[in-house]
Amino acid sequence: MAVEKLAEDESNSGVPPLPDASPEPSVSFTDTTSPELSSSEQCRAAQARQLQVCQNRTCLRSQSDKILTALQSEAPSEVMVMGCGCLGQCGAGPIVQVSPDNIWYCRVATKADVLEIVEQHLIQDQPVQRLLHPRIHAYYIPDVSPKPST
Repeated sequence: MAVEKLAEDESNSGVPPLPDASPEPSVSFTDTTSPELSSSEQCRAAQARQLQVCQNRTCLRSQSDKILTALQSEAPSEVMVMGCGCLGQCGAGPIVQVSPDNIWYCRVATKADVLEIVEQHLIQDQPVQRLLHPRIHAYYIPDVSPKPST
């Protein structure tokens, strides 16, 4: 009896019934296999660069918020620049991590540093050696140990 009453109330509520099946939502993605793109452009489109700038306490004390703003305004439009939490390199900040290159920059402190990263790394594909984090990129650091005299 209660079920029949509920069905009767629903049919008289003035609310239209839900359709039986809804159409599939349309979703579009950028086609990275387009014949108009060269193979290197297809690769770059599939692996767009991302820059993460630490915005945790220690880096913020070193003005990482200004570095983030400068990178956001200077980086090419296809590069995603975003703030992030602690990258675990406190004391060497501000830290900037470039993905998918897996490059870590430390002590990025000036607008000149930002411009150098943008021009040399993001545009010319060459890491900025003087800003590379020495603990992570020891293989990039030139050998400056004293040579034995002969």
